[in-house]
Amino acid sequence: MLPSEDKNRIENLKKALYSRIERPQAVIKNNLIRKDESDIRQDWEDHDTFYEQEVEESSRVSSFSKWVFYFSLLFFIVATAVGLSIYFRGSNIISSNNIDISIAGPVSIGGGQELDLDVTVKNQNNVDLKSADLKVQYPEGTRNPDNIAVEQANTVDSLGPIPAGGSVKKRIRAVFFGEQNSQKAVTFAVEYGVQNSNAIFDKEKTENIEITSVPVTLTVTSLKEINSNQNLEFAVDLVSNSSSVIKNVLLSGEYGFGFTFSGSDPAPVSASGNNTWFIGDLNPGQHKTVKVRGVLQGQDGEDRAFRFTVGIQSQTDSSKIDPEFLSATQTISIKKPFIGIDLSLDGSTDSTYSTQAGKNIRGDITWVNNSPSKVTDAKITVTLSGTTLDKSSVQTDQGFYDSLSNSIVWDKTNTSNLAVLSPGDTGQMNFNLNSFTPQITSLAQFKNAEITLNVNVSGRRVDNTSVPVEILSTVSKKIHFDTSLSIVPQIVYSTGPFTNTGPIPAKSEKTTTYTVTLAATNTFNDAQGVKVTASLPAYVKWLAQTSPSSEQVTYNPDTSSIEWDPGSLPAGTGFSTSPRQVSFQISFTPSVSQVGAIPVLVNNINLIGTDSFTSDSITDSHESLTTKLSSDPNYQNGDEIVQK
Repeated sequence: MLPSEDKNRIENLKKALYSRIERPQAVIKNNLIRKDESDIRQDWEDHDTFYEQEVEESSRVSSFSKWVFYFSLLFFIVATAVGLSIYFRGSNIISSNNIDISIAGPVSIGGGQELDLDVTVKNQNNVDLKSADLKVQYPEGTRNPDNIAVEQANTVDSLGPIPAGGSVKKRIRAVFFGEQNSQKAVTFAVEYGVQNSNAIFDKEKTENIEITSVPVTLTVTSLKEINSNQNLEFAVDLVSNSSSVIKNVLLSGEYGFGFTFSGSDPAPVSASGNNTWFIGDLNPGQHKTVKVRGVLQGQDGEDRAFRFTVGIQSQTDSSKIDPEFLSATQTISIKKPFIGIDLSLDGSTDSTYSTQAGKNIRGDITWVNNSPSKVTDAKITVTLSGTTLDKSSVQTDQGFYDSLSNSIVWDKTNTSNLAVLSPGDTGQMNFNLNSFTPQITSLAQFKNAEITLNVNVSGRRVDNTSVPVEILSTVSKKIHFDTSLSIVPQIVYSTGPFTNTGPIPAKSEKTTTYTVTLAATNTFNDAQGVKVTASLPAYVKWLAQTSPSSEQVTYNPDTSSIEWDPGSLPAGTGFSTSPRQVSFQISFTPSVSQVGAIPVLVNNINLIGTDSFTSDSITDSHESLTTKLSSDPNYQNGDEIVQK
């Protein structure tokens, strides 16, 4: 609700507005404008005071800015002075950036050559280093320069204290191996401490050394394409690039799947199987070749990789390479021949067939035209070789055997279907052959002997240019002959290494002792893993007496079995040299039920061994030994019958 004074003013204003006599401008002037003029007038009256306040406030701001400026200027001057002092007069601040590692020496070297590097460590700090060590980390394959057969271990050399601004130099020596143009990283690290501190600081630098050459070059030569079951030969050539003798060089091979090793020149290291060769020492520039032979089997279009590696013979394993110099890989592609050919011997398609010497052998040749076109004038030739071949035993169904060239030939003159072979045509030829029968005087001729059969198929086909092309397919097989192992037992009473007692002929319920001798023989190949076994009947006792004592003979009372382990038997044992033999003593007490009988004293006599050349298992057996002492010089007919 408005105050009464304001209401009166409003009423007066209304009267003035609606009055015909009073003027409203005067009312406004006297009331509203007057007040405004009074306010304006008062503002002008206070102007000087307001200006003085503004000047005073501005003065205070200006004074504060001056102090900030003076302080900043002072800080800059002090910081500059400190920086100049550090720069010109030094300080106790130490940094790894002030440790310099410099390497002086070649950045490339030939593999197998000694590398000398001078390592200089410089302390560019303004304080001394209390102690410093130089650590060198070598890459894999680095060798000791004094003996390259020994791997170079990572080294730690003490550099001692290094004064401010001082330096220390160390020389390192090492021999590097690796692939040509490969990089070998050597890492150098300096670890150091400073006075009045237990902290350890370090600085590291890596130097890359390039291997520009290898000490031995390795070249592998062979056919690049081959038919399945075809003979394959690798010529692995080694040439020394070193200026000094490389000792104890070793070569190893990794064969592709389906490869059957048949031989090599030189022979492989026996302990490693068939894929490692000891080359020995290589003089500067010396050249050596290893030839590896075998048969490769596979399907058409398949590839086989063969890898050969050369290096130094390991000191811990004579069949291993450590370190390796380099490797070479040869890839062989197996292709389907235009004329497929296969040879089986007594039904065996193995590349090497083992049999008994003197036994008749049947050969079957099967051929097929794999070409999409006709083949004309086909010719199949089997060439035979081997000193044990009996030429008079060679027979063939249709072909002609030429004993002068020692070959069997089938062509269109004696086999009409060879004149033209249409695509997909097949056929078969047969022949027979034999070796000589080994005689005591000719056993040496059969040692590790073999007969080689090389089958060649030739013909002509028309290619896409309508030009006749000569085609050729080959296959090769070998025949090996198993040695003959024999066991020859005998039982005696009056002779041998033991003194026997008891009645002869044996009498019931009376004990008689006997001496049993087992003799093993071998014909023309060395044998290994030879064992002889026998057993005793329940009524015969083992007396634990053997001779000679050096032979390994064991008796198992649970099974009443005897085992003799001769081990290896050289070729000619029992023929050119004495047989291998052992004797043992047994006793026999007949029962009354055995009166009038000839009892068995030793039974189940068997021999087994392995032919070292053919790897075949060879066995032999002998009939049981009885009381019939036919080998005893004092034996008489009737002594074998048990008496009452």
